[in-house]
Amino acid sequence: MNCDFPWSAELWEAESSSAFSRIVTTNPIENQLPPLKEVVNQLLDTPTSENSIPWGLSLSSEHLLILIYAINSLAFQARVGLLKYLPLDAVSRAAGNWKRIWDSVVGAVEQEQILHLGYPKHAEELWWLLKATLEVSDKPETGFAYLESSATDELGTLNDFIQSCYRNA
Repeated sequence: MNCDFPWSAELWEAESSSAFSRIVTTNPIENQLPPLKEVVNQLLDTPTSENSIPWGLSLSSEHLLILIYAINSLAFQARVGLLKYLPLDAVSRAAGNWKRIWDSVVGAVEQEQILHLGYPKHAEELWWLLKATLEVSDKPETGFAYLESSATDELGTLNDFIQSCYRNA
């Protein structure tokens, strides 16, 4: 995770070299985000009661998708004991900070545009799954196969977990 965030999608979709140049000039290098590792660490360490994270509004929906995948990965590793130094409450704090930034960024985007975001349109569902997993992980003997410490591609266990959390929400 020690890398820079990708440039905005509009750079990759520029229709001409002049459009690309115009976009680059509106996104100066000195205003770029910290590396991914630093952003994740700040999400883990920042109390959710703080009003804002300075670079929060500089994130795009694509950046937030990358972050929710990273936080989900940390949650799994912490839950199964691979990251003994990372408590689940820090992961929960990161998820709360992520959601606050997501709401700010998506609040500025019209609802029709959200439907055309591709993968990022499912980022909020990934956040919901993360929060549900963290909440259930704290309860002893939940009995969900999805929460067992071995990774699996069994979608039935994921579906059972989601259905149960949805019914209990």
